[in-house]
Amino acid sequence: MFIKLALVSFLLIIAAFNVEYLLKRTTNAFVVFDGGRTAYVGTVNGGRGILYADQFSERDIDFVCSGFFARYSFDVQRVTVFENNEMDEIELFPASNGIYLGLGDINLSEVDVVDDRKDKIKGIVVLGETKGDLLSFVEEVGCRSIIIAGSCPPWCSEEWSSKLNDNGYLVHDVREEGAYVNFGDR
Repeated sequence: MFIKLALVSFLLIIAAFNVEYLLKRTTNAFVVFDGGRTAYVGTVNGGRGILYADQFSERDIDFVCSGFFARYSFDVQRVTVFENNEMDEIELFPASNGIYLGLGDINLSEVDVVDDRKDKIKGIVVLGETKGDLLSFVEEVGCRSIIIAGSCPPWCSEEWSSKLNDNGYLVHDVREEGAYVNFGDR
């Protein structure tokens, strides 16, 4: 009887580990963390995590986003935003269901959106002090979902949230509402 009980317990433990493995292998997510003045954007695709930030602080990473990656990915690669990028203050965050467009300290009137990518843009992440007419830019892109990161200055965040909400856009300000998480095609 003891051997049968031990065997059943062992099989249950193996099953639990396999369920966790399958969960990590099948999870696809896009997240903008509330990292204060530092922008932390993460993607998980099939167990592989990527953390984008303008600067990396181990203490902040442990506090802000390590739990999310521990739950949904096997390993995490780190990428510095706007560093190795010919588009200067624009970053493209690939997600399982499309692309999220990250905007840093940029004048939107100087940005040309390529028509063949418009339908792939699932959201716009405001990471910095954007200048110009964000409402016109968002209309040109054709995206209804805007995420305002904590790295966006408060005056800019308030101005854009108000304008966009008044025009029927879905605005998520991580300072006010916490992390933005989209699990893609679930």
